[in-house]
Amino acid sequence: MHMMALALKAGLLPEFVRSLDAAYLTAIDVRLRRLFGRGLAEFAEEEPEGLYAALERAVGRHNAEVFFIMFSRWLERRAETEN
Repeated sequence: MHMMALALKAGLLPEFVRSLDAAYLTAIDVRLRRLFGRGLAEFAEEEPEGLYAALERAVGRHNAEVFFIMFSRWLERRAETEN
């Protein structure tokens, strides 16, 4: 299974969201709330599998991809510190 899928299954996305810079988190959160009535933390907790599509709609494909690249790099750093 792909590392990202494992991370979503293990519930690591909410932890990543909590680690984000406040300004970045707020920028994404405002857009998601405007479109879907819930923010990034709620998506991470309640519907992580739907987050990419929601981000793509709220902030565009490029920014959705950047978000998940950041998540992937965060996972890599986390794995390195655990080993």
